[in-house]
Amino acid sequence: MGKKIRIAAVGGGSFGEIHLQGFRHCPEIEIISICRQNRDHAEQVAEKYGIPGIYTDFDEMIETEDIDAVSLAVPHHLHHPMTLKALHQGKHVICEKPLALDLGQAEEMVAKAEEKRLIHMTVFNWRFVPAMRRMKELMEQGEVGSVYHVFFTWLTSGRRNRESAFSWRFTKGQAGYGALGDTGVHGIDLIHWMLGDFKRVLSQMDVYVLEHKTGEAKYRKTEVEDSCSFLGKLVGGAQVIFHVSSVASWTAMICLEVHGDQGALGVRLFPRSNDYTGTLFGGKGETDFRKEIPLPKRLIDIVTPVYENDSPRVLFFAQVAKRFAKAVRSGETAEPNFFDGLKAQRVLQALKNSSEKNDWINLR
Repeated sequence: MGKKIRIAAVGGGSFGEIHLQGFRHCPEIEIISICRQNRDHAEQVAEKYGIPGIYTDFDEMIETEDIDAVSLAVPHHLHHPMTLKALHQGKHVICEKPLALDLGQAEEMVAKAEEKRLIHMTVFNWRFVPAMRRMKELMEQGEVGSVYHVFFTWLTSGRRNRESAFSWRFTKGQAGYGALGDTGVHGIDLIHWMLGDFKRVLSQMDVYVLEHKTGEAKYRKTEVEDSCSFLGKLVGGAQVIFHVSSVASWTAMICLEVHGDQGALGVRLFPRSNDYTGTLFGGKGETDFRKEIPLPKRLIDIVTPVYENDSPRVLFFAQVAKRFAKAVRSGETAEPNFFDGLKAQRVLQALKNSSEKNDWINLR
């Protein structure tokens, strides 16, 4: 099998935990270092997962020769500088979404990764939902024919409560985007992956919960959108209606529908309810979403829990990690990669520009 790929896991919080738990599904990977700002937290996590190396300084960690790659589960404003430093040191990079704070940063990250001929991946892990993968397969087989309409919705309630703690995710300088950066970027990637590129967009971005709690009787202004709706046109001609919100009443609900001249397909997913597979409806000649389409065992098997804490997000990330490991071993390009992250970043930038100008923005 050969030498294991030595990874340094950077970042904490729920996403950092997802990375660590997801890597357990990859026998080719060994996590040899962890880097977090708080040393006490780093030591606790290192002990939990049996990680020998503990760092609080990314620059110090990245200069060690025994690291082959880094996984970045850090605030968005750190994606760009940490990626460039890692690539400069010859390390492969797997980075959370959105790829960067802005389009210029994302372009620089792609250029550096290609210049160094290193493996790069963006964590668009919702591509690995079994119902989504089966939907893509059926569309490629002509199940819906020529696509006319696309509807995407991702509703969560994470920012709904004014009393919830203010964090870096509420700031422009560190997050760049709100609901779009949290969840909307996944929907954009799913549409790119299944249906092709956006030609133009018209967006409306809003903040409904204007502030969040920073301390007892103290609040700080929310700087990024907690809801975005937009109209889009794909290069292939299909119309898109897209809505993402983090102030809805749903704990988490994802919906993707595609309607064509031969039929329609729709996926519903409730990830906070331990929904590992999603549900696929419709088909060729169907006029509503009453018919459920069975999912092949081969797709369900890839998200079957192995460990006690295997949540849907962990299992979906594990599929990204497995492709990352295979690419590092083979030298072949893996997907989803920085090119996919850059495509999504272009749309994010266009949506921001559209909302500010109250006008359509062309991408093609």
